[in-house]
Amino acid sequence: MADLNALKNQFMALQKNKSSFKLSERTVVEIVMKIKDRGKVNLLHTTSGKEYVVDGKANIEIINEIKKRKRVTTFELSSYLELPIATIEKKVDELIKKNKNYLLIDGKIMTKDYLDKITQEINDLVNKQGSASLADISNKYDLSIDFLKNFLKEKITEGNLNAKLFPTRIITDYYIQNQIKKIRPLLLANVNPVSISKLLSKHPDIDELLIDQNINNLIESGQVKGSFLSNQYENALYSKAQENYVLGELNQNNFIDYSKLRNIGIRKNGEEFVQNIIKNTDVKGIFLKD
Repeated sequence: MADLNALKNQFMALQKNKSSFKLSERTVVEIVMKIKDRGKVNLLHTTSGKEYVVDGKANIEIINEIKKRKRVTTFELSSYLELPIATIEKKVDELIKKNKNYLLIDGKIMTKDYLDKITQEINDLVNKQGSASLADISNKYDLSIDFLKNFLKEKITEGNLNAKLFPTRIITDYYIQNQIKKIRPLLLANVNPVSISKLLSKHPDIDELLIDQNINNLIESGQVKGSFLSNQYENALYSKAQENYVLGELNQNNFIDYSKLRNIGIRKNGEEFVQNIIKNTDVKGIFLKD
């Protein structure tokens, strides 16, 4: 045991002694290059040109940086690790092919955890507001609109996002139903034809993006009776009143002057309008021009 302790003490003393031999920087470089050329170790040049990094260590450092930051560009990795951008891009490409937990999106390397976090934040935002602009989301997270559309569509399909995707916005079902509740009484109250522009000007809380779709849905579901053409809603009561006027004129006078149709809002295709009304009746007649 005494011999072993003595050997340890000698070893420690040797470590403390300064070597009398020194290698020049040039010699060190030559030795390193020979090791590299013989394939004993794969070394990477740093951007400073004064250091080398072992290939395997560079891989570990890249992964550590991505895990730490959750989202980072290849240029940022190049700066943090002092490795050429071409080296970083190559290694990132290899990493993404091997590990599906890392993604390259719009020039940014992201983890799936980061994208899950974004999904939750967007879900919270849209459920709070009812509607969120894709442009605002794009600016907030510095992501392209094209990527966002595909990303949000995927998350909605998976059930991770409770909303519907529109060309410019993401909107909840509750918001859409609330808009339907607002537009329905307005349509029922307008016996005369009403333009969409007039509705929007009088009711700024009506969402222009949804109004066409909501009116069509109300008509198709039978919640309102009418027609929607050329950005104008026409109540069925109005159409029925026009029809009754035409039939009343024919029954009383046995003719109708098409010029009178203007009084009930028919300014074009008067002959066609009358023919459509009488085709299912016993009324027969001819059209005479002045």
